[in-house]
Parts: sequence; structure tokens; C-alpha cells
Amino acid sequence: MKTKAILAVLGFLMFGAAGCGNDYTPPEIPMANFDDIFINLDLPAYQQLEVLGYVYIQVGGGSNGIILYKNSPTDYNAYERTCTYDPFTPTAIVEVTPGNTGMVEYACNSYFTFEAGQPAGGPAFIPLRQYTVKQTGRSLTITDEPIN
Repeated sequence: MKTKAILAVLGFLMFGAAGCGNDYTPPEIPMANFDDIFINLDLPAYQQLEVLGYVYIQVGGGSNGIILYKNSPTDYNAYERTCTYDPFTPTAIVEVTPGNTGMVEYACNSYFTFEAGQPAGGPAFIPLRQYTVKQTGRSLTITDEPIN
């Protein structure tokens, strides 16, 4: 009898505690389907990569676009611009912060780092979707294949 009472109390504590706190699970961002994006780094449209270190790229297929970020002359990251906290809100569009310190979605104030798009502030706790970037000489190819 004593064992049943202890198990009942433990079960109540486990399931009761599970209901406390923030149980918010953001909806999953739909997979974006877009044709491969080919970028010639020598074209004037992409000179902003050399000057600012990033460029916005518009794509279709359910995406808010891509932030292409230059880590080094041979290392680029492509991040989905849809915020992971509340992706179906019309304002859930991530931008590069003034001063290029990271990426932010101003409606919910979620902040993401350039290192793998990790959340570093605000309510978002899931990293930004990162797409595959392949470099061949002065050309880049971005595919809709996520790497995270």
C-alpha cells in the first residue's frame, strides 16, 4: 500500500511538473523548394558580399529569402530568413543587424549568430535553417538542401 502511494505521488509530480512552465513548441518551417542559385562573385550585384559581408537573396518556394554571409574568402553560409520562433507570422523575417553583429527578427526580438545561425537572445531556441553552399573558384551554388 505504501509503495502504491509513493508511486502515485511520484507520478503526480512527474506529470504535474510537465504541465508547468513554457511548453511552447514552434511550428516547423516548411521546407523551401527552390532551384539551385548560381552566384558569380565577380558580378556587381554581389559586391555587397565584399563590402558588408552579406547579401539578401530572394527565392520562391515558401521561403522568405536567404541571407548569404561571408565568413572568409572561401567560407559562406546561407541562412533561411524565416524566424524559427513563429515562422507563420508575416513579420517573421530575419535581417542582418546594423553593424553586422548577427541576425535579428525585430517582431519577436530573436537574435541569431552568424556561426551556424544559433539563437543567442529572444524567445527563439531553434537555429535558423542553413542551406548547402558549394564554392568553385569565384562561383557559388546554393541548394535547397538543408544542412541542419
